[in-house]
Amino acid sequence: MKTIKQKRPKLQIRGYKLIYTDTKAGGGDMEISGRLLRCPKYELSGKPDFIFARRKRFIPVELKSGKLGEATEPRRNDLMQLICYFFLIQSEFGIKVRKAHLLYGDTMFVIKNYRNLRNEFLTVLAEMREMLEAGESFINVEKEYTKCRYCVCRETVCGVLDS
Repeated sequence: MKTIKQKRPKLQIRGYKLIYTDTKAGGGDMEISGRLLRCPKYELSGKPDFIFARRKRFIPVELKSGKLGEATEPRRNDLMQLICYFFLIQSEFGIKVRKAHLLYGDTMFVIKNYRNLRNEFLTVLAEMREMLEAGESFINVEKEYTKCRYCVCRETVCGVLDS
């Protein structure tokens, strides 16, 4: 049973309709597009780039601007972000996501929603919360205004620009 499958990148999903984009201007259902999705149980919130649906099956899609080159697996931080969307969509819509797509410029990964990945995500989430409570920084970045000014972490967990 393979959790992650690598394929050629493509945005459209045959037979599925775009119902959500992370911006209202991007299309999809205007009632939900651009809305911040939340999962109160785990205190999570976020916006997948796209959600496609067919009947009661949802597929979140996350686009990444970079390329992976010879890598055969997605970047771990990107994978954790995508797994977060499993929780958000289930909380918001009451539908368990079966799989998600993670697209890089040169490859695509189909990520299946298996328990081992959800457990790994919850472990990482707990570790991050422990570090925040202890006042430890888990962010290892250089102070660079052009990259930091629109970052979602800027006013939450990161104090790079504050120093």
